[in-house]
Amino acid sequence: MPFATPLEPLSRAFFSSVARTAQPPRRNLLRRIVDAIVESNRREAERKIARYIARNGGRFTDRLETDIAQRFGNKR
Repeated sequence: MPFATPLEPLSRAFFSSVARTAQPPRRNLLRRIVDAIVESNRREAERKIARYIARNGGRFTDRLETDIAQRFGNKR
């Protein structure tokens, strides 16, 4: 039966060639600016948390985790 050939090798060849030629869409300027601001805020928060941990003994305990969540948690 000629129609009973497995499609898996054909689909793999097709999708691998599509994956090589497809390029991700370029983000617009506003999106890149917003992403840079968000990334900067994330890094600043990580620096503040690292300083807080160092100032309070340098060990990440359950109590310290609770303090960090209360102190630096989401302020919405």
